[in-house]
Amino acid sequence: TITQIGLQPNTTEEGISYRLWTVTDNLKVDLLSQMTDSELNQKYKSILTSPTDTNGQTKIALPNGSYFGRAYKADQSVSTIVPFYIELPDDKLSNQLQINPKRKVETGRLKLIKYTKEGKIKKRLSGVIFVLYDNQNQPVRFKNGRFTTDQDGITSLVTDDKGEIEVEGLLPGKYIFREAKALTGYRISMKDAVVAVVANKTQEVEV
Repeated sequence: TITQIGLQPNTTEEGISYRLWTVTDNLKVDLLSQMTDSELNQKYKSILTSPTDTNGQTKIALPNGSYFGRAYKADQSVSTIVPFYIELPDDKLSNQLQINPKRKVETGRLKLIKYTKEGKIKKRLSGVIFVLYDNQNQPVRFKNGRFTTDQDGITSLVTDDKGEIEVEGLLPGKYIFREAKALTGYRISMKDAVVAVVANKTQEVEV
């Protein structure tokens, strides 16, 4: 049984098929991953599974052997699903094997710049504290500027000497920067800064 993990936590994906090549020469998965489909087809026999159902699952009966698998959707390779290598029977000598192909998580970065105006001149402010919220209005935690699910991660982000905050490792989607503590002599801005994270890009917002 193959169960495909979805893009969001605790979800699965429907409509994913897997081509499984029978590996007969003990090539390692890193070398197999570098080969094109055509190169694999010239070297090994393969079989294509049926698409995953509404539960993200598909089942296939295979003879004992070694297999290298890639994911496809509508006959197109899915680059965000990591290729996998399996051996039957497995180390438990079981005739039932559960496979959960991993996904490559593509993330983005955010850069906030905090300004104040002195006449017509914009001046950057350091030492201003912000909190970043996700689309569920939950504060996002960070370690060394990178998103973390660890409970000891920090939620308070402080502008540096350039008046900037940079964070990374964020899943694509909408986020909100909210000022939590202003500098002495300044008022907290009541205006939220809404920004959308895009995979493999840095989104910049000025406040």
